[in-house]
Amino acid sequence: ATRPSRHAPESNMFYQVFEWVPAGFDLANMIDDMRANPAEYPWDKRLTLAQVILGSVDQLHEQDIVHSDLKPENLILISDPFIEIGYRLKVIDMDFSLLSDQKAPWDGIEGYVGTPGWFSPEHVTKSIPAEKSDVFTCGLILYYLLGQGNPYKGLDEKDYEEQVLDFAASPPQLESPVPTGNDEA
Repeated sequence: ATRPSRHAPESNMFYQVFEWVPAGFDLANMIDDMRANPAEYPWDKRLTLAQVILGSVDQLHEQDIVHSDLKPENLILISDPFIEIGYRLKVIDMDFSLLSDQKAPWDGIEGYVGTPGWFSPEHVTKSIPAEKSDVFTCGLILYYLLGQGNPYKGLDEKDYEEQVLDFAASPPQLESPVPTGNDEA
C-alpha cells in the first residue's frame, strides 16, 4: 500500500477526493429504523455490516490514516440490491483525518476534532488521535449496532471523560445471542 501524493512535499497535508454520495442514509438512521422494525434487520445482516465497517477502518489504517471522528452519522449506507446486506458503506467526514505517524498541521494551534459522546481516550486527554482512537470508537459503534447503544450515552461531559478514561463500559448486552459453538442444533 502506498500513501497518496502530497500537494506540497514540505506539507503534511494531502488532497482528498471523494465521489458524490447520492441520497442515502447513515448508520444512525439505520439503527433507528432497526429499533422500529427489527424483523427487517436480521442478526446475520447486522454482523456482516459490522465486518464491513471494521474492514473499512482497517483499510484506512493500512494507509496510515486515522479518521479521528468516527460515529454512526459518518457511515453512509447506499442502497445496493446486488450486495447481500443491501448497502454499500461510505466513510465520510474526513476533514480532520491525519496520518498516524505525524502530527496534524493544526497541532498546537487548535485541538483535535471529534464529536462529544464519541470521543476516544486520546480526544479526552487532548492527545493526538491514533489508530487505537478509531478502534475505541469502532467499539462504541458496535455497541450501538449490535447491542443496547452507546454505553456512555446520557452522561455529562465530566462523567463521560472519567468513564472513558477508566474504560468503564460494561460488557455489551447483544440483541441476539451469539452461538458459542457448544450449542446443539
